[in-house]
Amino acid sequence: MVGSLICTWPQLSSVGDAAGASAALISSAAKYVLSVGCFCVASVLKDRAFRAEELDVFVVNTFGSLSQFIVTLLLLPITFALATSQTPLDYMRSALAALMGWSGAPGAHVMPFLR
Repeated sequence: MVGSLICTWPQLSSVGDAAGASAALISSAAKYVLSVGCFCVASVLKDRAFRAEELDVFVVNTFGSLSQFIVTLLLLPITFALATSQTPLDYMRSALAALMGWSGAPGAHVMPFLR
């Protein structure tokens, strides 16, 4: 995580006096650090658990995956609220329409190339 912030330092000096660009760069770096922070903490905690006791790898990984699934489901409404103004059902309908290539759907012109 510190590495991504260290890598932004040369770009901050090259941006110069453009305060908006440097603020956007710092904001993007901070979002990246926050997004990978949970994975980093989970990896460190899993490593400590394996070193402390003799644990079954399958059980620990299953519990971690189940916990991640539950948290993802709980945060899904917040994610939809931040990402789009549509309700989750309308969003899924428009995604299905784009996937099937139905006319009038946003992104439908791109999907035939992916089949």
